[in-house]
Amino acid sequence: MITGPRASGKTTMATRRAATIVQLGAEAQAATFAADPDAALRGLPEPVLLDEWQKAPGPGRAPAEPSAAAGPTEGADTPSPAGAAVAGTRSR
Repeated sequence: MITGPRASGKTTMATRRAATIVQLGAEAQAATFAADPDAALRGLPEPVLLDEWQKAPGPGRAPAEPSAAAGPTEGADTPSPAGAAVAGTRSR
């Protein structure tokens, strides 16, 4: 997982390393992963970037939208709930 302040280049850096980029902020891709994450990852070229993972619905929860109360203001030097996850080689 890559963490850091908002607008610090986390996604830009991860896209340079990823063979596959999955935008979990996009409703269709998020729904596919929520239904069966293992099946959604199966066969994707690795490493896989799961961008906006915090917005994807999980078991028993709705998508999380970061709010002003959830983190610092734009450009602050402290981590926000935003982030990118890069899945490397999975054991088979």
